[in-house]
Amino acid sequence: MTSGRNMDTELKDIMNKAVEFHGHLGPFLAIGVRMGLLAKRTLKSNGFGDLSVTVNTGNKPPLSCVVDGIQVATGCTLGKGNIAVTNLSEISAVFHAKRRTIRVKMKTEVFQSLKGELLDGDAEKMEETARKISSIPDAKLFSIKELTEKDFVKPKRNVTDI
Repeated sequence: MTSGRNMDTELKDIMNKAVEFHGHLGPFLAIGVRMGLLAKRTLKSNGFGDLSVTVNTGNKPPLSCVVDGIQVATGCTLGKGNIAVTNLSEISAVFHAKRRTIRVKMKTEVFQSLKGELLDGDAEKMEETARKISSIPDAKLFSIKELTEKDFVKPKRNVTDI
């Protein structure tokens, strides 16, 4: 398990990379980073090669910004074919690694309490909310549910065999 100090440093480093990738700091990007890091720790995954994820936000901003945070935090990318996006319009993702599958979902009560801030649109307020999200303990922010391996549908590549 990562110590609190190391986790803070890791979160800050990954968040900076996510902002560079995504273009700005926003609350949904922060949520995605937090989800990805939590999944990697829970599944004892190094990301990249042994992890796959299906993100349930759909592809419409601002919810879809979660996808960018997860990509940066986990190394799962559309190019590698180990991430997929479904349109359930909820802040959740199903992660699979090493014969384990979990669903990480933002707690409804947290979303409701932050809803006005999450959807505000003012850049300064969005950054402030993202920083607030970065400091909420995982257990207060997300629920984690262990799933069976059959509950996970591996992302399909959208290319033909070469």
